[in-house]
Amino acid sequence: MNPLEAYAVLRVALSVALYAFFGVLLWLWWRTERASRPAPRPSAPATLTVIDAGGTGLAPERVFAVGAVCTVGRAATADIVIADEGASLEHCMIHRREGRWWIEDLGSKNGTWLNQSLVERPGPLRAGDMIAIAGVTLRFMEADAARAA
Repeated sequence: MNPLEAYAVLRVALSVALYAFFGVLLWLWWRTERASRPAPRPSAPATLTVIDAGGTGLAPERVFAVGAVCTVGRAATADIVIADEGASLEHCMIHRREGRWWIEDLGSKNGTWLNQSLVERPGPLRAGDMIAIAGVTLRFMEADAARAA
């Protein structure tokens, strides 16, 4: 290999190394920028707001987020804990099915009330519905309905 060929190979190798170096720098910058952006806070698809806390000690107007499946009851494992002796350990469940929200009593002793009617089988929920469990009254709101109001 003569000196001119060696010089040409060296120029190509240095060009490739320079482009690779700048590519790595650009990739590292992109990764840092992407990681430093705050992630959007996921909003709850629905909420339950305490209207009447009864003797439970819950704060009036306290808002509970309702996920795809939410259990309500006296048990510490419930998503929303109602510390009232009239509430069963697993009192009721709110869940999303077929694009709608449903409430279902889980065989509670004192029953779950929806808009002053006893819940005997799973029934659909609408924004503004009132749910009574023992001495506690909660208002159900969908996130879309809350934003519109």
